[in-house]
Amino acid sequence: RVGHDGHWTKPLIMVSVNDDEDPHFRKAYFDPQKCPKDCPRPCELSCPANAIHHLGVIEPKCYGCGRCIPVCPLNLIETKSFTQPHDHVIQLMMEQDIDAMEIHTRPNGTMAFGRFWQSVGNHVRKQLKLIAVSFQDMDDLGSELQIMRNILAMATDQDLEQ
Repeated sequence: RVGHDGHWTKPLIMVSVNDDEDPHFRKAYFDPQKCPKDCPRPCELSCPANAIHHLGVIEPKCYGCGRCIPVCPLNLIETKSFTQPHDHVIQLMMEQDIDAMEIHTRPNGTMAFGRFWQSVGNHVRKQLKLIAVSFQDMDDLGSELQIMRNILAMATDQDLEQ
């Protein structure tokens, strides 16, 4: 990537995290005991991560794409929300050369957003060159964005741009 000065710049490496429940951060699960013996197991065939086998879902391999859910003939597969513990996020950020963070949140979720940033932000904010906030559209988007901007600004030395 060429920067404003015409020199090559290193691309940013971004980690994507969530502050609370988010449909982008989920894991599949089901009780394999409920699967009939003669089931052709379309869930196994549909899983691009090879995270499903006869004993159920291999949770560390599952990245939550959801392809297995609609193909189960008995609708046995469900999802559960997955939130990375804050200390794991901090450890990852400190050990890797990560300089950008995308925080997934939800409308009217400023309390969870504030707790997340208070817990994680103080440890990683100085290494971040970019902070992105991702959530679905809502009626009062302007005030929600302002609250989140204020939360970030309280613990961030850098100027924030909208």
